[in-house]
Amino acid sequence: MEHQKYSRFKARDFALDADFKSWILGNSPESDHLWERWLAANPDLIPEVDKARELITALNFRDYGTTDELVDLEWKRLQNAIDFSSAEAEVSQPFFVKTSWVWTIAAACVLFISVFAVRQIWFSGLNSNEAKIISRTASKGERLLIKLIDGSTVRLNSGSTLTFPKVFPAGKRELSLIGEAFFEVAPDKNAPFIIHTGSITTQVLGTTFGIEAYPETGDIRVAVVEGKVKVNSNSRLEKESQEVFLTKNKMATFDKSAKHLAVSEFDSKTQLAWKDGVLYFEKSDFRNVIKKLENWYGVKIQIDRDLALDPEWRFSGKFNNQSLDYILNVVRYPNQFSFEIKNDTVNIK
Repeated sequence: MEHQKYSRFKARDFALDADFKSWILGNSPESDHLWERWLAANPDLIPEVDKARELITALNFRDYGTTDELVDLEWKRLQNAIDFSSAEAEVSQPFFVKTSWVWTIAAACVLFISVFAVRQIWFSGLNSNEAKIISRTASKGERLLIKLIDGSTVRLNSGSTLTFPKVFPAGKRELSLIGEAFFEVAPDKNAPFIIHTGSITTQVLGTTFGIEAYPETGDIRVAVVEGKVKVNSNSRLEKESQEVFLTKNKMATFDKSAKHLAVSEFDSKTQLAWKDGVLYFEKSDFRNVIKKLENWYGVKIQIDRDLALDPEWRFSGKFNNQSLDYILNVVRYPNQFSFEIKNDTVNIK
């Protein structure tokens, strides 16, 4: 860290500094002693550091990054809470010279209590925040990148919801997923990362993997790209729970109807292409093609009841940033059906 540049920083500058933010979020423990030594040498900047800490904590959960605009908005909100006490101290000035020392002491007490309160809010805020639950939903036609407080990242596919606590309690990182997501988990041997998806629980320490668990599909899939995960089936309808361990390029598939958990290899192009913005079909039937297009483009596809397709018809294809009408023209070749797009509705006949 460059000690000299921070001597002129205000809270907003600290909040936008990548090294400072990384330290506050616990992503660079190797720099702890450097920052502690710097704070000890610059005690007059501790109030600005505390304000910046509050800014980063708020923005880390409310959004997916820290930008000038977001910091300015959050800074105004924070000033309303913190500077109000300072304003009280400023207006508490003496009206008469003879009693000025009384007002000076009173103002100093108010200011001391204000700073103490801000610090207490930060240190006690973690416990209160643990009870706060956040849900992020990627609407149909949308994909989200979510950054968690522990440094993990989650790519959320269309029509999916991730639910997690604002602050993970000590020794435990638990989330729940409906739909599909790709996880890059920050290692922490003292706090396993656990994802609940219906009847399946996936536990890791640090790895990259994908989970597909849409309610309307018959299977739940966990596909590991790197590392090792443990997958448990914990349906109350089962006589005994099942447990499997997955390593690189292995996938667990849980059949919801049969209540059976199986392990196999998987094709990353088929299972995880979506995280890179690629729409991929591999011998998909018409129903699955339509459902995936609805999710991907955020449209409602209506099929004429008189449309008759060969039940053995299957489609394979790979699309990267192609328009919906382009894909439908490829899927329908040669003249399998006709279609019309009106706003967010597609009519196939």
